[in-house]
Amino acid sequence: MPISGNKTLGIIPLRMASSRLPGKPLLKLGEKFLFQIVADIVSKSCIDKLIIATESPEIISVAEKFPEYNCILTPKFKSGSDRVAWVSRKFNKFDVVVNIQGDEPFLKYQDIDKCVAGLIEDKNAVISTLFIYSENEREFYETSTVKIVSDINNYAIYFSRAPIPYPRDKIKIRFKKHIGLYVYRKNFLEIFSKRKQSDLEKIEKLEQLRILEFNDKIKIIETENDSFGIDTQKDYERAKEKFIKDI
Repeated sequence: MPISGNKTLGIIPLRMASSRLPGKPLLKLGEKFLFQIVADIVSKSCIDKLIIATESPEIISVAEKFPEYNCILTPKFKSGSDRVAWVSRKFNKFDVVVNIQGDEPFLKYQDIDKCVAGLIEDKNAVISTLFIYSENEREFYETSTVKIVSDINNYAIYFSRAPIPYPRDKIKIRFKKHIGLYVYRKNFLEIFSKRKQSDLEKIEKLEQLRILEFNDKIKIIETENDSFGIDTQKDYERAKEKFIKDI
């Protein structure tokens, strides 16, 4: 149901042509497709309407077998946020748009609600996202784990695949690990989608850097629920192990 009168549109952008794990949305954990697991999580949240958006007719043909899902075939885009912006233009009665990564099967619906509420409550932010504190040294140095540096008010200063802040004296580090959920004010999403890809975005392959380069505020919301995206075959094997343990 809406939070404080704000109607929320959720969009899961999917594509088959992942360079590191082709066909990722149609991989399975247990008996369900990866996109199904994510969609089922979202269905328990405050989101009022959920759309599965993809450029792939193959994904559409699978998703349409399940009548509970709303599916839209889109053109090809350079980023998930650009796809989300394109879909959001078709729905005018929403104040907030949530970009849910289709490869985050361990996301909690309570954290979606928390992230939506965090943006609505903070009038200075144009977008909110999640983080968890971590001391995992392996993840700290992995490029697939995105790290965040923020100010004292929990506005993001920078996102990076590099280990930041870098411990020069080799001390044990407690870092902010990014969890891939983005909540936008709908009017800002339209502005964002019209901007060209920024230099930092191209270098790091992180589209949220396009927002920071224009000095817009990203609110980061803390969660205690760890999650990870499935980007590689190694991630998929790890996810299958975790999924079995969690059942």
